[in-house]
Amino acid sequence: MRWFARLPPWRLAVTVFLAAEALCSPWGNYPLNDDWLYARTAARLAGTGAIVVDEFAAAPGIVQAILAAPFIEVFGFSHTLLRLLTLAVAGAGLWCVDRLLRFAGCPDDVRLCALLTLALSPFWFYLSATFMTEIHGLVVMLLAAVVWFRGRSRADPQGPLVGLGAAVLAGTLAGVSFWNRQNGIVWLGALVAASALRLGLEGAWMRLRRSVPAFLACLAAGALMVLLYMTWARATGNLTPQFSRRLANLSSFDPQVWLIQSIVCAAYLTVFLAPLLVLARTHGDRARSAAWGAGLLAAACLGAWFIASQGGPEQGIHPWLRRYFPYLPNTLFNAGLGTVTFAEVVRQDYIPFPHWPLGAFRLVHVAALLAAGLWGLVLPRLGRFFREDRRAVEVFLFGAAGAALSFALTIQGSGRYVFDRYHLPGVLGGVLALGAFLGFDARSGAPARTAPWRRFVLPWLALSCFTVLALHDHFRWNDARWALVRDYLDAGGSSFRLQAGYEVNAWYNYDAIRRGERPMGEAGCCSCWQGTVLCVDDTFWVGMAPPMGPDYRVVRSIRPRYWLTPGQRPVSLYRR
Repeated sequence: MRWFARLPPWRLAVTVFLAAEALCSPWGNYPLNDDWLYARTAARLAGTGAIVVDEFAAAPGIVQAILAAPFIEVFGFSHTLLRLLTLAVAGAGLWCVDRLLRFAGCPDDVRLCALLTLALSPFWFYLSATFMTEIHGLVVMLLAAVVWFRGRSRADPQGPLVGLGAAVLAGTLAGVSFWNRQNGIVWLGALVAASALRLGLEGAWMRLRRSVPAFLACLAAGALMVLLYMTWARATGNLTPQFSRRLANLSSFDPQVWLIQSIVCAAYLTVFLAPLLVLARTHGDRARSAAWGAGLLAAACLGAWFIASQGGPEQGIHPWLRRYFPYLPNTLFNAGLGTVTFAEVVRQDYIPFPHWPLGAFRLVHVAALLAAGLWGLVLPRLGRFFREDRRAVEVFLFGAAGAALSFALTIQGSGRYVFDRYHLPGVLGGVLALGAFLGFDARSGAPARTAPWRRFVLPWLALSCFTVLALHDHFRWNDARWALVRDYLDAGGSSFRLQAGYEVNAWYNYDAIRRGERPMGEAGCCSCWQGTVLCVDDTFWVGMAPPMGPDYRVVRSIRPRYWLTPGQRPVSLYRR
């Protein structure tokens, strides 16, 4: 990577990230997943100046609405505009990660590998192409961390570790992240705890005592922003039932859920961080690393056996545990990326969307298990890492503690109903922690026999190719779906008589259904079957397979140009 020496790692990573996103052509003017909720908030703010959080929303999404409103006023509303804004915010997030790893002392090649791993990981890559709340909330939190560490460099070496102004600003930004997505606030605790632990490891007790006012000011600023949100939300009626339910769940504890989700989380982190794990070196102690690896592989196999005994169907959109990796539904599935929300997907008798044979996909499950042994390259050296590199340890602790606290908040708030994308904070924290460790690993001991990127590129390419190809296919069948829907509506069809899946039903019918409106009676029409969302009449149906029950005829079909699963199902408009 010497020929990249003059190019900052974040610029190259952002360039690769945006180029890969552009390759997927994510320009369609339609909502994805739950982002129709937050698009409504942004559009209403731009049009009326009022912030209204819809009752379906589990996260506030207010920061991104405020960001988007001026652009909507200038350019007009479109989902494509909102998607481009999220891509820009995701690029800023990569810059923040680079700054944090730079503070940890990571060399350019390690920082570049860490940034590329995060940028093209499935959750970050997919959510960056939506107007969901995860990216916006996490990036505000990352900005808070950058402010915190920048305030460090200007502090008196004999005085407080962090300047009071930087501490207050960092706490305020972390609290603001709560206004977009709740788990951003726990990273504030991770930030303060990491700095305090660093001083403790250094034995700098006097400096720790002098830093307490700054630490408390940071926490108080964050707590104040949370209090302001709760007060405002209650006063304006924006404290949604979904949000309140998650708050109420925090007092419950289910040890079985914790065990299951801990195994699942470890599997996701192992697969998505594998390109970084292979960069760790044994430094001549191969026997110890092999022993750790064998033990971890055995633990992974035991965990996989336990999950298989608890798991349910391998398809569908319900938040049920799967028997095999990727374990959880929503974003990542067999040969696909991006939630599939056609109504027929809730059926469990077959898989209607593009997929590989389930037997072939078991190879991915086996690879996920084998990758668990790679942690044996890291764990044996953590003791020396903690003793010798306090600055990198602080970033390591921030990433690890942020990931752990986010995981705890997710499990307590969501219980058994955890979607795979909820593990994005864990991936982000893992990139920060591993990046900090690998920076130390690269500086200590003898130089590696091979350049780091040569070990990194194969697993990264394998994961990244899947990510890019799968997201491309996600947009292609969505393009087809929305083209059929708009043709139907342009021909005078009613959205009330159309069942085209979650986002279509929600975008066109949400307000009317809340008002209690129903379609006029017509011979031959019927109500949607139980289990569908925001649909009252399925006389017309858009999907990859016709519904079960009465006969339907095909009105029009579009065969998307799939890259990952070529030649598979078209998307069709059916009529009863």
